[in-house]
Amino acid sequence: MPVQHSAELESTKDYRKKTIKYVNPRTINLDIKEYRVFPESWNEVQKFRNCVVGKETFGIGDYLLINNASTKPVEQTEENFWVAQVLEIRAKDEEHVYLRVYWMYRPEELPQGRQQYHGREELIHSNHMDIIDARTVGGRSTVKRWREHDDNEENPSGSYWRQKFDYDEQTLGALREHCACRGYYNPDTIMILCDWCNMWLHEHCVLDSVKKWTLMMENPLRKRITKTDLKTVKVGKWDIASSTVLVKYKGRTWHEHARCLKCDRQID
Repeated sequence: MPVQHSAELESTKDYRKKTIKYVNPRTINLDIKEYRVFPESWNEVQKFRNCVVGKETFGIGDYLLINNASTKPVEQTEENFWVAQVLEIRAKDEEHVYLRVYWMYRPEELPQGRQQYHGREELIHSNHMDIIDARTVGGRSTVKRWREHDDNEENPSGSYWRQKFDYDEQTLGALREHCACRGYYNPDTIMILCDWCNMWLHEHCVLDSVKKWTLMMENPLRKRITKTDLKTVKVGKWDIASSTVLVKYKGRTWHEHARCLKCDRQID
């Protein structure tokens, strides 16, 4: 992997490719050992374990906020910075300190853009490598890895990543599938667990099923339910305490139990 060394902040992010594949996340290597930095004099510059920028000390493995052309002094919120993870620190002297980094992508920066499953604070860990000037560092970023396959792990708070992006291959690591729709989980939304079959269901999928059930009970001979039909049934949010949904249809209001989209048993 060639990496261009520049004293100026010049990201090589390229968003022009519009197609992307999902692959086994284990096949995406975040520990690239074969790469070349140009000019090769980079390899002669002394390595360091950490460096000081302003009043903060940063080390290898830390996540940093990186200033870019759109970062304005009056807008010091994290979303106005790029985010990178430090892989290596080298310096000629105190005025010439450089960092080899992996870029963290925001969902909007991916080739296919933000998807429904992306959370508000979600980042994507990439193997997109760059050399940047330490003077571009705007501060520390607290980023945690979320292992969503572990049901005992709490939902993330603050910035997090769970997915890998292979910059050269333009592939994303596949995520855990949920629900009868086999979709992904946005941690900012509600998931409903069926205790009978242990499947996690998207709230919006369960609510749609309640709408369809309501229409089918009105007319069991109905052969097709359209989007227009679904709009005639109003439903509230999932009530965790009662495991029911508030339904409004043709002037009537009632609480309806939902059924699992996989095993068809009532969700209690």
